[in-house]
Amino acid sequence: VQWADKLFAKLDHDFGTIARGSEAKFLLKLTNPHPQPVHIKSAGTTCKCFSVRIPKDTLAANESTEIEISVDTHKFEGDRKSTMKVVFDRPGYAEVPIPLHAYIRRDVVLNPGGANFGNIAKGQGGDRKLQLSHHGRPDWRITELICKSEHLEAKATETGRLANGTTTYDLVVTLKPDAPAGGFRDQLTIVTDDPVDP
Repeated sequence: VQWADKLFAKLDHDFGTIARGSEAKFLLKLTNPHPQPVHIKSAGTTCKCFSVRIPKDTLAANESTEIEISVDTHKFEGDRKSTMKVVFDRPGYAEVPIPLHAYIRRDVVLNPGGANFGNIAKGQGGDRKLQLSHHGRPDWRITELICKSEHLEAKATETGRLANGTTTYDLVVTLKPDAPAGGFRDQLTIVTDDPVDP
């Protein structure tokens, strides 16, 4: 294991199955365990379906940052594999390859791509509505919505079922008024009755 590998919380990431149009981001944590400063010279991916943003390129001893990895679910679909290469030039030269994977479903489309609440006063809470459409099996259904955060809840309401096999849902994501102050991100998991890929 080279010295640069030790900075990363993990050395790969699988986004899993995601809907077209959804906002798919992952924050990969880096912490400098070394006594000397570490400098990230560059970071990029082998496929344009993934993009990378580094908020802080120099880390002092014990300092941390998070590399933001995003999937372009608008221009790309299907099985996507890539490698993110992070290059360091201080305290020495090193390259760390991070394998990335995502499966962007062609038949499920989300609009907008996420529930962005922006800045909300503490104790206020709020709702954001998303539209989900599925193209394919005419009897396709959402069976469950899973929010890992106790400060969010979500509800799906079927809004249409057309003869061409298109099913539409309204998804309402609610930020509860008792949510603590500060920023947070979470992921909404949509479970369906699809026997192959629920």
